[in-house]
Amino acid sequence: MLRSILSFAAVFAIAVIGGPGSPQGAYAAGAEGPCKADTEKFCKDVEPGEGRILACLKSHENELSQACKEARTAGKEKVTQEVEAFGEACRSDVTQYCNDVQAGEGRILACLKSHEMELSQACKDYRSAKKGQIKQKLEEFSEACKDDVQKNCSQVKPGKGRVAKCLQKNQASLSDSCKAALGPKK
Repeated sequence: MLRSILSFAAVFAIAVIGGPGSPQGAYAAGAEGPCKADTEKFCKDVEPGEGRILACLKSHENELSQACKEARTAGKEKVTQEVEAFGEACRSDVTQYCNDVQAGEGRILACLKSHEMELSQACKDYRSAKKGQIKQKLEEFSEACKDDVQKNCSQVKPGKGRVAKCLQKNQASLSDSCKAALGPKK
């Protein structure tokens, strides 16, 4: 059960702070930022998406530049902090209401949502704060990239990271504001 909690918390944290499934994380993982050169060197033939770039970088961990290693360490520390905060706020709720739920594909989140009225105040507060952060990031991303999405990805069905993948494939033609929203250059 602890593994289920940690798996869910990691996914939730990645959605909020940026990780392989988020536009920010995918971009920082290789398209731009401190791992760009390493990604081009070691992972140039790897199709972006579903954590493949991060997995490729991990397989070359001993060969990565110092800047990329530091960025990866910082990202891991952020995820660890979020996992701990989630565990502190919602562990008892997950155990009480979702003990038999297999982690993955949003099942624990769906379980918690189905018990929304019964959750502890700490878990409600945590979920509310994270929803607010996610909403804010999505609004910032949408505003910064709306013209780029229209120009490059208007035929792409939204959902499951498809628009973010489309933007990644078209990164050379993106506006500076969209590139910034996808992840800061370092």
